[in-house]
Amino acid sequence: MVSTVVSVYDGDTFTLATGDKVRLADINAPEMGEKGSIEARDYLSSLVRQKTVYLDIDDMNRTDKYGRLVCVVYVDYNSTHYLNVNKALIDGGYAEIKDYPNEFDPRSFVLYLPKAIADHPGAASPLPEPVFAVTVAALVIGLLAAFLRRR
Repeated sequence: MVSTVVSVYDGDTFTLATGDKVRLADINAPEMGEKGSIEARDYLSSLVRQKTVYLDIDDMNRTDKYGRLVCVVYVDYNSTHYLNVNKALIDGGYAEIKDYPNEFDPRSFVLYLPKAIADHPGAASPLPEPVFAVTVAALVIGLLAAFLRRR
């Protein structure tokens, strides 16, 4: 899903132009009023507010108990990469990992996702690493076999 963020509630929740509320998957930022909450909210806002976001929505539950979409969120970083917003909040010290029951594994989050892997994260998930490795290996073996047959 692709949309624009219209408002940021706190360090791990925001609202889309569609009216949907989004809860960043597998991270926990301080609640408003707690120490660090303003900084976490402001950092998240600097990353997503009034920007296009690419949502990888949880396939297990889709929403949390409050009806918010549970997502790993990406934004354009540069011409070659997307930035994983969830990971940026963790790496910046604004949130901590909280591994909730969903399809995601926060230990596997990477900060930058090459655009060559997926046109839009969430719209077309990149190949899992083992599948990619096997695909590349099969391609190399096939090319090598073709080369050797010509000799």
